[in-house]
Amino acid sequence: MSESRKLRRAQRARRERAETPEPIKDRDALRRELASERFKRPGSEALWSALLGWELARLERIWLCQAVHDAARRQDAALVRRELLARAPAVAERLASDESARAVELCGSSGDEYRAGNPSPKWHYLASVAARLGLGEPTPDELQDDWEVWTSMALAAPVRKALLDALAEAEKLAGVLAKGARSERAGAVANVTRAVWSALAYGEEPALARVEGWSAEWLAALARADVHSK
Repeated sequence: MSESRKLRRAQRARRERAETPEPIKDRDALRRELASERFKRPGSEALWSALLGWELARLERIWLCQAVHDAARRQDAALVRRELLARAPAVAERLASDESARAVELCGSSGDEYRAGNPSPKWHYLASVAARLGLGEPTPDELQDDWEVWTSMALAAPVRKALLDALAEAEKLAGVLAKGARSERAGAVANVTRAVWSALAYGEEPALARVEGWSAEWLAALARADVHSK
């Protein structure tokens, strides 16, 4: 599918969703969501993971937290392994059943509130389990903060939509400028803007990696220019 066709389809889909917007849930409600509730829109799970850009160990840690959370809400400790087999099978194979049961128990009794500087017992236990499983050595605070980010997709959605609309308009204007001025450079701006739009719209890993690379190169060039100007 061409990029222009993708753009038109995404714009049409956004207009349709805008006609029946979903109410924004409060932070407490977002923390309580099951994975099936959080990612009920097709493709949303892959898109959110791609936009976050976390390394594999960090992503597996958050799926461990999500699986334990879901099992506690469902009051079914066996759900931990089933969810992990679908999202992080290597973790599922290494996780001991007694660890899983203890994590679910603590999650059920610890509550869902965010406790800055004083994470609840579930985060301390999950941090120790993550370390034993070879998923890095997160602190309880780091794990709690990652959960806050992970559960904020619905809050980020309106901002992402506004950004996509702005990028689409910028691409359109850059294209008009390129045509009117017969400028290849303005055309390049239009193409780069479309690439950024596509990366944010679809969460395509190669596109996001290219944008990340451009950003790093640009910042490095600015740093070099700043050094030479002194």
